[in-house]
Amino acid sequence: MLGCGHERLSRTVSTWNEGRSAGFLLVADDVVGGFFAINGGALGDNIGTIYYLAPDTLEWESLGVQHSSFVQWAFTRRVRDFYNELRWNGWEEDVCSLHGDRCFSFYPFLNTAQGSTRISSRKPVPVAEQYALNTEARAPGA
Repeated sequence: MLGCGHERLSRTVSTWNEGRSAGFLLVADDVVGGFFAINGGALGDNIGTIYYLAPDTLEWESLGVQHSSFVQWAFTRRVRDFYNELRWNGWEEDVCSLHGDRCFSFYPFLNTAQGSTRISSRKPVPVAEQYALNTEARAPGA
């Protein structure tokens, strides 16, 4: 979560959103290349709701909760169910060694029929690189 003050996560909410968001505020991301944002109107009519840019669909999906509930959810066992299909054998060890400003990039990409966290190759990349790749792939005509 951005703004948490942890030494392994140097990005801030304000600097991370500069030039990356319009009509939403990026507030968190994950190790599989997913991004969480507060909807400011660009993602739907439910302003203030948290959305997730899923790496396996590259679609913004409403989580149906406000930021405070999202923070609470992130520290419960429910997060395990959310990521169940995006985990692989040995993910715990891989994630422990990952810096907070990096995530895994998968190839074949997770949003393709061939892509899967369990069979695709993965390598650590800067989160900024993955966000740019995801948004470019979402662009019309991409």
